[in-house]
Formats: sequence, structure tokens, C-alpha cells
Amino acid sequence: MSKAKVAKAKVAKTKAKVAKPAARKSKAGGAKVASKAPKKTPIKGKALARLIEDIIEEGANSAEDIHRAVLDLPATMLENLGLKSTSKNMKKVQDSSIGAVYKLIHEINHEVANLATRLLDKREKAVGGSAAKKKRAN
Repeated sequence: MSKAKVAKAKVAKTKAKVAKPAARKSKAGGAKVASKAPKKTPIKGKALARLIEDIIEEGANSAEDIHRAVLDLPATMLENLGLKSTSKNMKKVQDSSIGAVYKLIHEINHEVANLATRLLDKREKAVGGSAAKKKRAN
């Protein structure tokens, strides 16, 4: 499978993971109402931060794959024109620059997730502490 097809498949897979709105059901009289979805327990603290980090990581990986596939096309054209050494040099430069950009994106994502974890944990402790005080007061 070509790099472009792999990148396209990853984009489709990522789009498929996006949550869809609740299905609509018709009431008598034709009015539409949202179906009742089961209640879910909210994700807290570290788990929420890691979930967001993973989603961003997957998106960045997909973007990187697409970026590489698109930039590979001109290099292939140069090779087809008999300019193999030029193509090879161009691929090295592209690979280096793309690698540096996405490495930075991944590092920032990780640091933001760590910060979010600390802040969310701090908030949960503060909210949990005030809820416990209210219970004791009653």
C-alpha cells in the first residue's frame, strides 16, 4: 500500500472515531427527540489528561504521515526525471525538517498533558476537600 493510501486510511480512521450526535427518534405527532444515552461516569484527572494526550498524539501522527506522503510526491517526480541524487538530497532535508517539527509537537503535547494532570488533580483535591467539609457540617 502506498504512503498516500496509508495516510488517507489513517485520516478516515481518525474521523470515524469522532463522536456522533445522539440518534433521533420520532414521537407520536412527528416531533423528534434525542434518544437517551446511558449515563457515563466522567473521566477525572490523570485519565482525562492522558485521553486528550492520546487523541492529540494520534492526530499528530496522522498529520505527519500525510505530510510525509505529500512531500514524497515531488521527490518521486524528480527520480522519474532522472534526478536521483537531487531527489535523495531533497528527501533528507524534508525528513529532517518534518521529523524536527513533529518531535517538537509530540514533546509539547506530553508537557501540556503533564501540566493538565497536575492542575486537574489539584482541582479534584480542592473540590473533594470542600465536599467533605460540607458533609461534616451537615
